Amino acid sequence: MRWSEIPVYARRYILYHTIISPLLITWYMLPMYMFMTGYSVLEVGVIFTLVHVLSIPATYAVGRLFDRIAIRHGLILIDALDGVASILYGLAYGPVAPLMLFLGTCLAQ
Repeated sequence: MRWSEIPVYARRYILYHTIISPLLITWYMLPMYMFMTGYSVLEVGVIFTLVHVLSIPATYAVGRLFDRIAIRHGLILIDALDGVASILYGLAYGPVAPLMLFLGTCLAQ
């Protein structure tokens, strides 16, 4: 099957996932990076636990927001927040590293 023979919506869907898939590596590599830079298991666990606890009301708020706006705009918002989270991961250096990692992980959730 040639690319031009695939339906337009399927091509858009394939391209969308091709663009966002590099951001998914942070789910696996961020904890490894934190271990390699000197964080203990307890510190990594506390950061991820706080992020997941804070994501509960945030998920509810985003769900309510998606009731009012088009889902297409919601997907754009989600990917933009993932991009900002990746920038925060890149800025996580020195004494502000824990804060940047925490904020980036919150945004990624």
